[in-house]
Amino acid sequence: MILTTTGRLGLGTTSPSAPLHVPGSNSFVFGAGGTTVYRLRTDSGATESALGPITYSVAGIFGGYIACTAMAMTSDRRLKKNIQSCPIDRVKRLYDSCEVKLYDWIESENKPGQEIALNQLSNSSTLITVEYRLII
Repeated sequence: MILTTTGRLGLGTTSPSAPLHVPGSNSFVFGAGGTTVYRLRTDSGATESALGPITYSVAGIFGGYIACTAMAMTSDRRLKKNIQSCPIDRVKRLYDSCEVKLYDWIESENKPGQEIALNQLSNSSTLITVEYRLII
């Protein structure tokens, strides 16, 4: 563990690159037999459901709600294959079933553009939110 002079805390690293930097991951099992577990896999983009358990690699485990004002997710083309244009009819059902909103943040991030959000509340009471930055 290291605390730098700039206030960055590193656990498992001697050169933290963020206010809290904990590298690594571990395998974790979610759900138990008979419990339906849903997940959105960011590595494959697939939405899956199963009667549990579902096991995959995680970098953090929290016992309660997590709140954040922004989230950065990366996508690496080197980890994908068979990349092709998606026909509009494959995604049209999603757009037709969602209420699309255009909005500006109250507190400016000094970034150009507006946000577009698709919000869908499915029958299973799962809120799905997809957001895009639109540069105007």
